[in-house]
Amino acid sequence: MRNNIVKYIILCLIIFSATFYYGAYTAGVIAFFMMFVKEPKYIIDFVLKEKAIAFTVAALLLSTIFSSVRGYSVLLVGIIIVHLMVYLVIIKWVQNENIEDVFKLLNLMAILICIYGIYQYFTLDLAINTSWTDQGTFGVLIRIYSSMRNPNILAGYLTINICYAISYYIRKKTEIYTAINIVLSSVCLILTYSRGGFIAFAAAILVIAIVSREIKVGVYLAFMILVYYGYNFFESTGRADISTISNDSSSLYRIEIWKASWNLFKENIAFGAGLGSVSKLISFSSDKLNGYIFHAHNIPLHLLAETGIVGFTAFYALALSGIKRFILFWKVHKDSSSSYIAVGFIGALTAMLVHGMVDCVYFIPSRSLIFLIYLGLFPAVFQRVSSKEKC
Repeated sequence: MRNNIVKYIILCLIIFSATFYYGAYTAGVIAFFMMFVKEPKYIIDFVLKEKAIAFTVAALLLSTIFSSVRGYSVLLVGIIIVHLMVYLVIIKWVQNENIEDVFKLLNLMAILICIYGIYQYFTLDLAINTSWTDQGTFGVLIRIYSSMRNPNILAGYLTINICYAISYYIRKKTEIYTAINIVLSSVCLILTYSRGGFIAFAAAILVIAIVSREIKVGVYLAFMILVYYGYNFFESTGRADISTISNDSSSLYRIEIWKASWNLFKENIAFGAGLGSVSKLISFSSDKLNGYIFHAHNIPLHLLAETGIVGFTAFYALALSGIKRFILFWKVHKDSSSSYIAVGFIGALTAMLVHGMVDCVYFIPSRSLIFLIYLGLFPAVFQRVSSKEKC
């Protein structure tokens, strides 16, 4: 009975992570206490094993101690702790469940999110923020965002979703719902008009094509590039034209944010100005920055500004540990039934690092849990395989 309740709570966590984040956080906390209240040893063992995560948490705590906005930093540390709870829940649950059941739920959710995005496009039932469209440069654009609140966040989500879906389809081939997911997600990615998102998508799919050695993945990428540029050409928006990047408003605004973030970093090089300092200290900080800015639109700069060199090093050490695990897994288990999770993970990590050069959509608390769930699938599979090998 207890296991069934936990299962339904985790299902709510996954569904709410892309739609209703208060519900997702609540479900994550409840699931954590139900699963670990009698297993503190599991948590201690996890902390001791996951040195990169422990280093990252330590860096965040140091940043909070030296924070210029300590109260807000403490609040964000609390949110990060909830993320760790959710990560532990996903790790342990996936180890005991059929990974394909988890994936199918994510697959279905992606299809519904895409259907809603396409509905927005045809009905214009969406609120278009003028800062998303660069109207002075490109005219009126319709950029869908579905349940993600922002076209760039939707593009980040779709890219990671496509990475896993493509990887699954390569192995299973006859899974019709995955094919529907790939088609709808590809259409919606084009309709976000997210240049950074599409470049990240191209980089991720290229990595998947190289790792899987599947020619059809390369063909899919070439087709998507043609569609992306073709759609922009026939719509006469010019947004895909790289030459416009140097003079459109969103790019120039990003440059000002980057300058302000770099100046914030220079004030505390070791530990940064504290979590949340970018939004609290550089928003409205000059005539050129006249709106609320939640993140630095660049992951390296965001980390340097808020957590300093220590936090920056911790984050990329965490990313490198993920790459190391993928290499170890791929050497031995590339033909296993769960290998698609590993391929999806390395594609998703590539997308995150590339997209992170112009955006920090993965750090926004209202939608960050869905990214965490996707990225947590491979570590769970890795731990399950490692446990079996030790037996």
